[in-house]
Amino acid sequence: MATFDTRNSFSTQNYEDYFEYNWLIKDFQDIYKETETGHPMISERFTSPPFYDWRIEIYPHGYAYQSRRYISLYILGFQSDFEKENKMKLRENIIMKFDLFKKDHCDDNCTLIKSQEMTIDNGSFNFKKSDHDYMGNPSFCRIGEILSLDSNDIRVDLIVRATCNIQKNNNESLDLNKSSSFTIPSQEEFFNNNNFCDVTFKFDCNAEIKASRMFLAMKSKYFKRMFNGEWLEANSSIININNVTYNCFHKIIEFLYTDNLDAGLDFNLLKELYIESEMREIEELKMIVSKRIIKMISDDNWDEILMLGWQTRNHDLKDIALEFIYNNWKKLESTDKMNELLKCGDAGWVREIIMASIFGINNGSRLYNFRD
Repeated sequence: MATFDTRNSFSTQNYEDYFEYNWLIKDFQDIYKETETGHPMISERFTSPPFYDWRIEIYPHGYAYQSRRYISLYILGFQSDFEKENKMKLRENIIMKFDLFKKDHCDDNCTLIKSQEMTIDNGSFNFKKSDHDYMGNPSFCRIGEILSLDSNDIRVDLIVRATCNIQKNNNESLDLNKSSSFTIPSQEEFFNNNNFCDVTFKFDCNAEIKASRMFLAMKSKYFKRMFNGEWLEANSSIININNVTYNCFHKIIEFLYTDNLDAGLDFNLLKELYIESEMREIEELKMIVSKRIIKMISDDNWDEILMLGWQTRNHDLKDIALEFIYNNWKKLESTDKMNELLKCGDAGWVREIIMASIFGINNGSRLYNFRD
């Protein structure tokens, strides 16, 4: 590990396309003692060139039980006032580097504990649905590299340094006065429009949806493979769609064109959309649907949500269902739904239900599902 003099290493520098931000966390050992898994610390908001707002988020005990022996680190992007005024939804390509330094109170030197670069392409932070977005590493650094868990006397400060470089085309300049450099025009007018379509999806109900191969391939890896490979559909202008309802498929294609999903969809349709968006690798739609499903959990569907979480390894769905079990155990323990789940044949799943019913989601329900 390298050692640095703090007097020279932690001044903030600003250049046209380079930025450095340093976050000092004093007496980290006290913070570690007082926090739990899943509880974050968030830095102040800072702005990097040209006008991007950020915060750094760390979880001293990890984001989840799988990473409880690690510090989890995330970068949160917030849509700045300038971006809002100019309707900018995407950002330039950025390489962001995170350095974690440890400073013992017994000396003036800082030790570099961990460095990691993160490539943020112009689709990583998308403000079409929200004014913030995030990405990061749940296993950024082992806590044992920072604190000696056998000693309570050592005082430690942490410094999280974020540096970023905007990756621009050498032939292009960043024009702050032209929002067209950043925004993608809405494709809604081209959706199901015969003048701009070269493929037709047909359904058993005799309904059909028209679309552009090139546009679908740009928006989904699944469709890119469909139209650019050895699949039978690669050269077909008419594709029959089976095992998915017209309504669901229509919502998927419409979302790819408009980045919009109608409000007020019922649980069964959302469940189908979740399964289909996962299969077709449309991560943004999958995330939106997952959040809506979580808000709809009830006595009628908690078991389906839990099964979805297990089968697709979605911890958000699984955890909300296990938490629902913990909060409603007396009402649920003798129901047919619970009996069916306990007969599922997967010992790990059964243990999770039992642990959650006793301890809750933050106190052991994930205990059997990871190995360091």
